[in-house]
Amino acid sequence: DYGTCIARNNSNRQTALELAAFVRVLVHEMSLEEFASVEAEVFTSIFALVHSTDNNKRLAGVAALDALISVASSDEEKKAIKFANNLGQSLRAPNCDYEFLAAVSQALGRMAM
Repeated sequence: DYGTCIARNNSNRQTALELAAFVRVLVHEMSLEEFASVEAEVFTSIFALVHSTDNNKRLAGVAALDALISVASSDEEKKAIKFANNLGQSLRAPNCDYEFLAAVSQALGRMAM
């Protein structure tokens, strides 16, 4: 129902913002090579969520990607390409519901800005 969707969205958003804040700290605390390694692991985990068959995990993954769009990266161009490809592929996934499509569209729109 609607209340459940709102609560899940708020929870996903809050967790994603905490992840983004943590990654921002890591950018300043680690060497570029160390950060690139950690960043790759984080992205791999998030992409697995986005492509999960569980809708709750997919929504959490999209929220995480959305929050990380504005965070510095070890390779900004590569990050933008990976994010766009993963979000674009998720639009073609079977059994997409409106809530998921809206979240993906919002993230893609934020990337375009």
